[in-house]
Amino acid sequence: MKFIWKNIVCRFGIPREIISDNGRQLQSRRIQEWCQGLHIRQRFTTVAHPQANGQVEVTNRILIQGIKRRLERVGENWAEELTSVLWAYRTTPRGSTGETPFSLVYGTEAIIPAELGIPSHRFPSRRFGATKGRPLKPIGKLDPTWEGPYKVTSVIGKAYELEDPEGRPLPRPWNVHNLKKYFA
Repeated sequence: MKFIWKNIVCRFGIPREIISDNGRQLQSRRIQEWCQGLHIRQRFTTVAHPQANGQVEVTNRILIQGIKRRLERVGENWAEELTSVLWAYRTTPRGSTGETPFSLVYGTEAIIPAELGIPSHRFPSRRFGATKGRPLKPIGKLDPTWEGPYKVTSVIGKAYELEDPEGRPLPRPWNVHNLKKYFA
């Protein structure tokens, strides 16, 4: 339970389901109640037949191939190479989806070491996305510090719904401290 909490829930959120073999560690009443409390569906593969969970078997086969290739170069220290093999797996597009596992989990592609010195569209677009839609503020000393006039159309507590002179409503309510009286 602690492993699932630390390594799955705290990293990726609560899963819809957990698929596992029939090991005792995930069949205990305590785990079942915990999964029910979080609305996690538990599914188990066929007993003594791991091939029934094809998705895991394919992934394991790919990881084992990667570890074997690394072992030829580094010798017996395969455990130290596991993180590199996992990184390669997570950042390689899968044929079935055309996406990397990393992008499916995090919603963006990982920046791989080979890309570090290469100019990328990601950084300018990230900066553009942070400022897009934000109104430009006047920068001159003599520019007005207020805009308007606006008409109050309704009062919600201490907030006011406004509309411009053409009758178009402003997108959100405004607090009284953001408003000034206008005398026509």
